[in-house]
Amino acid sequence: MRPVLANMGLVLQLAGILVAFPIGMGFIYNENQAIIPLFVTSFAFFFVGFLLNALSVREELDFRQSCILLTCVFFVLGILGAIPYFWLNAFNDSSIIDRFVNSFFESVSGFTTTGFSLITDPDALPRSLMFYRSFTHLIGGLGVVFILLAFFYSGKTLDNMSRVMNFMRVTDSIKKSLVSILVVYTVYVIIFSAVIYFLGLTGIANTISIVLSALMTGGFSPIGDFSPYVAFPAVLFVIVMMIFGATSFFIHYRIVHRKFRSAFTKDFLMFILISAIGVLAVEAVYPLDILSTVFHVISASTAQVFPP
Repeated sequence: MRPVLANMGLVLQLAGILVAFPIGMGFIYNENQAIIPLFVTSFAFFFVGFLLNALSVREELDFRQSCILLTCVFFVLGILGAIPYFWLNAFNDSSIIDRFVNSFFESVSGFTTTGFSLITDPDALPRSLMFYRSFTHLIGGLGVVFILLAFFYSGKTLDNMSRVMNFMRVTDSIKKSLVSILVVYTVYVIIFSAVIYFLGLTGIANTISIVLSALMTGGFSPIGDFSPYVAFPAVLFVIVMMIFGATSFFIHYRIVHRKFRSAFTKDFLMFILISAIGVLAVEAVYPLDILSTVFHVISASTAQVFPP
């Protein structure tokens, strides 16, 4: 168990570094009330991670230990990641127990990209907190901390970690494949954020939050009413992002390398076909304007919960 704890310590320290991005967003918006709990969260990740590293020995992990590490990490990330919600009482709870449970629920939902949210009015909360909430999709959904962790290993442990996280090897080297994942998704975030921003969804925190939530298939929205933005062409790019997020990285890799003929697999074409059938079925039962129908069908089929 000691190797698992030691590796968990490294993961938590990496998570503490990544929380610097929401902290930076807090400084951009001058949200001192949110900066403090975000700093506390980052420190908590570092402190707990340091203790685990100091008290344990980091060794090679077998497949069983890698599975245990994955399970334990998401639990601990959920506990420590709940600090900002609890600190700011994002749910207006009067009971400490309810406040903790709701904060833990929101945190786990974010890191696991489940997308269920107990926050009823995100517009009333600091933008940096809403950015942090969507950023947890990136940490957990893309597995950034595990991708970074992989660069500390070679051989058996790296193979086991990639199997546990279901990383698809698109090159001969696992590490090169992981670098490709980070580079491609970074480019996606930059491009889509710029497009969405210029199409009317202003505010850097809201823009990047929408992009992260769509690409990571979590669906956390930083705004309470998404309907004003469900209009062409902004909604078209949100739909594209949701499809991109639900698509295998194998297809992304082939598209980036201009291998278009082999990029679109039978699974992807079947997904498009099923989505098209879903759109027709919804239109037949509960007719909306076609753009709204496509938006909601894609949101549902890609396991996202963007509000109407």
